[in-house]
Amino acid sequence: MSITSLVTVAVLQCAPASLVGVVDGDTFDARAHFLNIHVDMRVRILGIDAPELRGGTSETKVMANKAKAWLWNRLAGVPFTVCTSGTDSFGRWLATVMVGDMPIGPDMIEAGLAREYEGK
Repeated sequence: MSITSLVTVAVLQCAPASLVGVVDGDTFDARAHFLNIHVDMRVRILGIDAPELRGGTSETKVMANKAKAWLWNRLAGVPFTVCTSGTDSFGRWLATVMVGDMPIGPDMIEAGLAREYEGK
């Protein structure tokens, strides 16, 4: 099996990851780690939709910045797991993101920073 195939198989499942940066309240850049191979990936959190940073009202932008900051504070310097289920039309990995054994999406919804989202 080639390295590319191995990495694809690894990332299409669950892998420990570290935060590289936050794009907005439901999208971030991560470095996944598998068998001493590191894969940089853009991740869209499955099951939630956070307010957009661009467009919208000033109130929406305030909420979008709060969601982005919450995501940074939740994942920066903390070990987490990315469990992917494919990509979206923008090429982002769709994933459930777990800190310990708990997904973070429901926490964002409970904090009022995101809504449930069934789309891709």
